[in-house]
Amino acid sequence: MSQSKKRVFVGLGCALAFLLVGCSSSDEGASPPLPIEQFPQQFSSALCEAIGPCCLDAALPYVAATCKRSATEDFTNQVTSAEGKLKYDAAAAGECLSQYKAALAKCQLPTELTASACAGIFKGALATGAACNVRLNECAVGYCQESLDANGNYVGKCVVDAGSGSAPVPEGGRCDISPNCAEGLYCTFDSLCAKTIPLGGTCADYYACQKGTYCTSEGVCTAQHDSGPCGGATDFDACSDGSYCSSLDSFSGGECLKKKPDGYSCRSREECLNGLCNGTCGPASAAMTTTCAGDFPISSSSARPDGI
Repeated sequence: MSQSKKRVFVGLGCALAFLLVGCSSSDEGASPPLPIEQFPQQFSSALCEAIGPCCLDAALPYVAATCKRSATEDFTNQVTSAEGKLKYDAAAAGECLSQYKAALAKCQLPTELTASACAGIFKGALATGAACNVRLNECAVGYCQESLDANGNYVGKCVVDAGSGSAPVPEGGRCDISPNCAEGLYCTFDSLCAKTIPLGGTCADYYACQKGTYCTSEGVCTAQHDSGPCGGATDFDACSDGSYCSSLDSFSGGECLKKKPDGYSCRSREECLNGLCNGTCGPASAAMTTTCAGDFPISSSSARPDGI
């Protein structure tokens, strides 16, 4: 199977992580659990009260009552849609709420880099083989696979790929993608987990090489570098973790450049140390017309694309 396949899931938990994250843990210690019946009201109140000053500073329309009404309805709908398909974690919700308040205190949009608790609020509960919604992470294990039924309608079913369980696949085991394999292994074109290839070894794809090295166009595992050629006919993967390739397309070559701290202009997240680019490196402003009106877009941080 091609190494270009990977599995990442659209889920309510991931969606909430996009919206309700982006802050450091509270200095007041662990936050109290938040019962599910309090979830819509608590989150909408915290979200709208925190966004208010940001909206006013940005000269954007803001009415607290309108914001809270819209947000409460949205979160209530999410809880309703989760019933029987997703498990709610009250402890994760309480911690996420605390982290969320800290983010909005800085008028910054949440990010998924500093609030892992938010991703754990809702988790899939459906068993393998159960009907599911491909847009949500409803499966306890694996993912929701979409297909056509006898009537030509698209339907979803929870399925399990090799390696999608809790235990990493050992050497020699069947796999679909390299992340399925245990540490120090990669998924070969024959869909088997094998040891990664050391520096100087012959390779066929990026995942075959050990960490800190990359597979060149000549098929040799070579050390990544902080500066030097990359992209185009060279290799996008030539740059080290602390640098990025100045070339943004697959045709022209570029140079490995040092990643930028917050505040520096950027064109892509790869340029930034924290992986966030909003014209400049760093979190985006939380004050937007939609958020100030209580219309908080729940965007998925993942889908099930074909490339890794």
